[in-house]
Amino acid sequence: MTESKISWAVELIGPEDSKEFWKDQLRKPFDPYVEEIEDTGFVLRSSEFEGVDEAIAARDIAARLLRAINVTMSCDGFDPMTMGSLLKLVDGQKPIKHLFGEFRAEFRARFGIAKLVHTDALGNIIEPAPRESKAQRWMRAAAKSPQIAAALSYLEGKPDWVSLYKAYEALKNLPCDAVTRDEISRFTRTANTGGRRHHLGPKENPPEVPMTLNEAQNFILKWLSAAVDLVLAKHA
Repeated sequence: MTESKISWAVELIGPEDSKEFWKDQLRKPFDPYVEEIEDTGFVLRSSEFEGVDEAIAARDIAARLLRAINVTMSCDGFDPMTMGSLLKLVDGQKPIKHLFGEFRAEFRARFGIAKLVHTDALGNIIEPAPRESKAQRWMRAAAKSPQIAAALSYLEGKPDWVSLYKAYEALKNLPCDAVTRDEISRFTRTANTGGRRHHLGPKENPPEVPMTLNEAQNFILKWLSAAVDLVLAKHA
Protein backbone atom coordinates (compact mmCIF):
# COMPACT_ATOMS: atom_id res chain seq x y z
CA MET A 1 0.00 0.00 0.00
CA THR A 2 1.32 3.46 -0.92
CA GLU A 3 1.86 5.68 2.12
CA SER A 4 -0.15 8.92 2.06
CA LYS A 5 1.92 12.04 1.58
CA ILE A 6 1.69 14.57 4.42
CA SER A 7 2.18 18.31 4.05
CA TRP A 8 1.33 21.39 6.07
CA ALA A 9 0.00 24.90 5.54
CA VAL A 10 -0.35 27.82 7.92
CA GLU A 11 -3.38 30.12 7.86
CA LEU A 12 -2.43 33.78 7.41
CA ILE A 13 -4.08 36.31 9.71
CA GLY A 14 -3.84 39.96 8.75
CA PRO A 15 -5.38 42.79 6.72
CA GLU A 16 -6.94 41.72 3.44
CA ASP A 17 -4.70 44.00 1.36
CA SER A 18 -1.62 42.50 3.01
CA LYS A 19 -2.89 39.00 2.24
CA GLU A 20 -3.32 40.00 -1.39
CA PHE A 21 0.20 41.44 -1.42
CA TRP A 22 1.61 38.21 0.04
CA LYS A 23 -0.29 36.18 -2.56
CA ASP A 24 1.09 38.41 -5.32
CA GLN A 25 4.66 38.27 -4.01
CA LEU A 26 4.78 34.61 -2.98
CA ARG A 27 3.86 32.57 -6.04
CA LYS A 28 4.56 29.11 -7.38
CA PRO A 29 6.85 27.66 -8.64
CA PHE A 30 9.07 29.52 -6.16
CA ASP A 31 9.25 28.75 -2.45
CA PRO A 32 7.59 29.59 -0.12
CA TYR A 33 4.26 30.40 -1.74
CA VAL A 34 0.71 31.44 -0.84
CA GLU A 35 -2.44 29.75 -2.05
CA GLU A 36 -6.13 29.87 -1.17
CA ILE A 37 -7.79 26.85 0.44
CA GLU A 38 -11.55 26.43 0.66
CA ASP A 39 -13.03 27.13 4.12
CA THR A 40 -9.69 28.53 5.33
CA GLY A 41 -8.55 31.30 2.99
CA PHE A 42 -4.96 32.31 2.32
CA VAL A 43 -2.32 29.91 3.59
CA LEU A 44 1.46 29.76 3.43
CA ARG A 45 3.05 26.64 1.94
CA SER A 46 6.73 25.69 1.90
CA SER A 47 9.03 22.83 0.99
CA GLU A 48 10.38 23.09 4.55
CA PHE A 49 7.27 21.24 5.74
CA GLU A 50 8.16 18.18 3.69
CA GLY A 51 8.87 15.10 5.78
CA VAL A 52 7.43 16.68 8.95
CA ASP A 53 4.95 14.42 10.76
CA GLU A 54 4.29 16.21 14.05
CA ALA A 55 2.14 19.32 14.38
CA ILE A 56 4.46 20.87 17.00
CA ALA A 57 7.44 20.64 14.64
CA ALA A 58 5.37 22.07 11.76
CA ARG A 59 4.24 24.93 13.99
CA ASP A 60 7.83 25.82 14.87
CA ILE A 61 8.76 25.88 11.16
CA ALA A 62 5.70 28.01 10.38
CA ALA A 63 6.58 30.52 13.13
CA ARG A 64 10.16 30.82 11.89
CA LEU A 65 9.03 31.29 8.28
CA LEU A 66 6.52 33.98 9.24
CA ARG A 67 9.10 35.90 11.30
CA ALA A 68 11.56 35.93 8.41
CA ILE A 69 9.03 36.80 5.69
CA ASN A 70 7.53 39.56 7.86
CA VAL A 71 10.97 41.23 7.86
CA THR A 72 11.04 41.43 4.06
CA MET A 73 7.39 42.50 3.80
CA SER A 74 7.90 45.25 6.37
CA CYS A 75 10.47 46.79 4.01
CA ASP A 76 7.53 47.47 1.68
CA GLY A 77 5.47 48.97 4.50
CA PHE A 78 3.11 46.07 5.14
CA ASP A 79 1.91 44.94 8.55
CA PRO A 80 3.10 41.57 9.81
CA MET A 81 1.04 38.44 9.34
CA THR A 82 0.29 36.23 12.30
CA MET A 83 -0.34 32.51 12.39
CA GLY A 84 -3.87 31.22 12.57
CA SER A 85 -4.63 27.51 12.39
CA LEU A 86 -2.12 24.98 11.11
CA LEU A 87 -3.48 22.65 8.46
CA LYS A 88 -2.31 19.07 8.07
CA LEU A 89 -2.75 18.09 4.45
CA VAL A 90 -2.99 14.39 3.65
CA ASP A 91 -3.58 13.11 0.13
CA GLY A 92 -7.24 12.30 -0.45
CA GLN A 93 -8.40 13.63 2.92
CA LYS A 94 -10.00 16.82 4.18
CA PRO A 95 -7.46 19.20 5.81
CA ILE A 96 -7.07 18.68 9.56
CA LYS A 97 -6.88 21.91 11.56
CA HIS A 98 -4.58 22.32 14.56
CA LEU A 99 -5.02 25.36 16.79
CA PHE A 100 -2.20 26.68 18.96
CA GLY A 101 -3.66 29.27 21.32
CA GLU A 102 -5.02 32.70 20.53
CA PHE A 103 -3.47 35.20 18.19
CA ARG A 104 -3.37 38.90 18.86
CA ALA A 105 -2.55 41.50 16.27
CA GLU A 106 -3.18 45.15 15.58
CA PHE A 107 -3.20 46.45 12.03
CA ARG A 108 -3.10 49.92 10.56
CA ALA A 109 -5.88 51.06 8.29
CA ARG A 110 -4.57 51.65 4.80
CA PHE A 111 -5.77 52.32 1.31
CA GLY A 112 -5.80 49.70 -1.42
CA ILE A 113 -2.68 48.55 -3.22
CA ALA A 114 -1.90 50.11 -6.57
CA LYS A 115 -1.25 47.34 -9.08
CA LEU A 116 -0.16 47.74 -12.68
CA VAL A 117 -2.25 45.79 -15.18
CA HIS A 118 -0.94 45.05 -18.67
CA THR A 119 -3.36 44.46 -21.53
CA ASP A 120 -3.05 43.52 -25.18
CA ALA A 121 -4.50 45.43 -28.13
CA LEU A 122 -7.93 43.89 -27.49
CA GLY A 123 -7.96 44.84 -23.84
CA ASN A 124 -7.30 41.34 -22.54
CA ILE A 125 -5.27 41.23 -19.33
CA ILE A 126 -1.78 39.81 -19.80
CA GLU A 127 -0.65 37.88 -16.73
CA PRO A 128 3.05 38.48 -15.98
CA ALA A 129 5.40 35.50 -16.10
CA PRO A 130 6.15 33.93 -12.71
CA ARG A 131 9.04 35.70 -11.03
CA GLU A 132 10.84 35.07 -7.77
CA SER A 133 10.00 37.86 -5.34
CA LYS A 134 12.36 39.58 -2.90
CA ALA A 135 10.86 37.62 0.00
CA GLN A 136 11.43 34.33 -1.80
CA ARG A 137 15.01 35.32 -2.66
CA TRP A 138 15.74 36.20 0.96
CA MET A 139 14.24 32.92 2.17
CA ARG A 140 16.28 30.95 -0.37
CA ALA A 141 19.44 32.74 0.78
CA ALA A 142 18.58 32.06 4.43
CA ALA A 143 18.31 28.35 3.63
CA LYS A 144 21.86 28.45 2.23
CA SER A 145 23.46 30.77 4.79
CA PRO A 146 23.11 30.38 8.59
CA GLN A 147 24.40 33.96 8.95
CA ILE A 148 21.54 35.38 6.89
CA ALA A 149 19.00 33.19 8.70
CA ALA A 150 20.35 34.44 12.03
CA ALA A 151 20.28 38.09 10.94
CA LEU A 152 16.67 37.78 9.81
CA SER A 153 15.68 36.32 13.18
CA TYR A 154 16.77 39.55 14.91
CA LEU A 155 15.04 42.00 12.59
CA GLU A 156 11.36 41.26 13.14
CA GLY A 157 9.10 44.15 14.06
CA LYS A 158 10.97 47.26 15.20
CA PRO A 159 14.43 46.02 16.22
CA ASP A 160 16.28 47.96 18.92
CA TRP A 161 20.04 48.49 19.18
CA VAL A 162 20.56 45.15 20.89
CA SER A 163 18.80 43.23 18.10
CA LEU A 164 20.52 45.28 15.40
CA TYR A 165 23.93 44.59 16.90
CA LYS A 166 23.16 40.86 17.00
CA ALA A 167 22.20 41.05 13.32
CA TYR A 168 25.47 42.88 12.65
CA GLU A 169 27.42 40.15 14.41
CA ALA A 170 25.69 37.56 12.23
CA LEU A 171 26.57 39.45 9.03
CA LYS A 172 30.02 40.85 9.82
CA ASN A 173 31.94 37.89 8.35
CA LEU A 174 30.07 38.10 5.05
CA PRO A 175 31.97 40.39 2.64
CA CYS A 176 29.88 43.25 1.36
CA ASP A 177 30.68 46.10 -1.04
CA ALA A 178 27.39 47.86 -0.24
CA VAL A 179 28.59 49.23 3.10
CA THR A 180 31.77 51.16 3.83
CA ARG A 181 34.22 50.87 6.69
CA ASP A 182 33.20 54.35 7.79
CA GLU A 183 29.54 53.25 7.99
CA ILE A 184 30.48 50.13 9.95
CA SER A 185 32.61 52.19 12.34
CA ARG A 186 29.84 54.75 12.83
CA PHE A 187 27.34 51.95 13.55
CA THR A 188 29.52 50.06 16.04
CA ARG A 189 30.77 53.20 17.80
CA THR A 190 27.21 54.46 18.17
CA ALA A 191 26.06 51.07 19.47
CA ASN A 192 28.94 50.84 21.93
CA THR A 193 28.36 54.21 23.55
CA GLY A 194 25.50 55.67 25.51
CA GLY A 195 24.30 52.35 26.94
CA ARG A 196 22.60 51.32 23.72
CA ARG A 197 23.69 47.69 24.08
CA HIS A 198 23.00 45.49 27.10
CA HIS A 199 26.47 43.94 26.89
CA LEU A 200 28.93 46.65 26.04
CA GLY A 201 32.15 45.85 24.27
CA PRO A 202 35.36 47.84 24.80
CA LYS A 203 34.57 51.48 25.41
CA GLU A 204 34.72 53.55 22.27
CA ASN A 205 34.55 57.23 21.60
CA PRO A 206 31.18 58.16 20.10
CA PRO A 207 31.24 59.20 16.46
CA GLU A 208 31.03 62.89 15.66
CA VAL A 209 27.51 62.28 14.27
CA PRO A 210 25.97 59.19 15.95
CA MET A 211 23.58 57.03 13.94
CA THR A 212 19.90 57.31 14.72
CA LEU A 213 18.02 54.08 15.32
CA ASN A 214 16.26 54.46 11.96
CA GLU A 215 19.60 54.94 10.18
CA ALA A 216 20.96 51.85 11.93
CA GLN A 217 17.96 49.78 10.83
CA ASN A 218 18.42 50.89 7.22
CA PHE A 219 22.17 50.23 7.42
CA ILE A 220 21.65 46.61 8.54
CA LEU A 221 18.94 46.03 5.93
CA LYS A 222 21.24 47.37 3.21
CA TRP A 223 23.99 44.99 4.36
CA LEU A 224 21.52 42.09 4.54
CA SER A 225 20.18 42.75 1.05
CA ALA A 226 23.69 42.81 -0.41
CA ALA A 227 24.61 39.65 1.51
CA VAL A 228 21.59 37.89 0.01
CA ASP A 229 22.78 38.78 -3.51
CA LEU A 230 26.27 37.54 -2.67
CA VAL A 231 25.08 34.19 -1.32
CA LEU A 232 22.68 33.54 -4.19
CA ALA A 233 25.37 34.44 -6.76
CA LYS A 234 27.75 32.03 -5.06
CA HIS A 235 25.19 29.21 -5.25
CA ALA A 236 23.87 30.00 -8.72
